[in-house]
Amino acid sequence: RSMIVLAPESRPAIGRVALLVPRWTDPREREPQGVPFRSFTLGGAFLAAGYEVVFFDQEHDLDRRDRFDEFAAELDDCIAAFIWLNEMYPSNQCRNTERLAARLKRERPDLPVIAGGEFLTVCPPDFLDYETPVDFFLRGYGEAAGLRLIERLALRQPIDDVPGLV
Repeated sequence: RSMIVLAPESRPAIGRVALLVPRWTDPREREPQGVPFRSFTLGGAFLAAGYEVVFFDQEHDLDRRDRFDEFAAELDDCIAAFIWLNEMYPSNQCRNTERLAARLKRERPDLPVIAGGEFLTVCPPDFLDYETPVDFFLRGYGEAAGLRLIERLALRQPIDDVPGLV
C-alpha cells in the first residue's frame, strides 16, 4: 500500500496531517528508491504530539500505479499537507513535488501545502522564489517547526514565529 493512516496509540487524535514523500527515482528506473527515512522523524513528531498522520509514499509499490486518489480520499479533515524531500535526486523530487502540490490543490484548494526537508534546507532563498502551488517552504528537519506551523494553522494564528519558514 502506498498510503496508510497512522494514529496516536494512547489518546484520541487532536487533528490530522498529510505527509507525502515524492518519488525521487526516474520513472524509467526499475529498482525501487528505498525507504524514505528522513520523513519518518517528521511523521513521528506529529504522532507523538497527538496528530493522526495520513502517510503517502509516491514510490512505495514496484508497479508504480498512480494511487493518489486513494490518498486524496483521506484528506477531508487534514489541517495541512507536508511534502517532504530528501537529498537524493533533487530534480526528480522537485518535479514530483510540484505535481503532487498541484494535485493537492485541485482536490483541496483550501489545504495549506508545505514543502520541506533536507534538499530545500540547503537551497538559497532565491531558489524558492517562484510561482508554485506550494504555500510554504520549511527548512530544517521539521520536527519542531512543523509542529509549530500545524498548531498555528489549526488555531488560525499568525505563523511569523515558525523557524525555517520561507
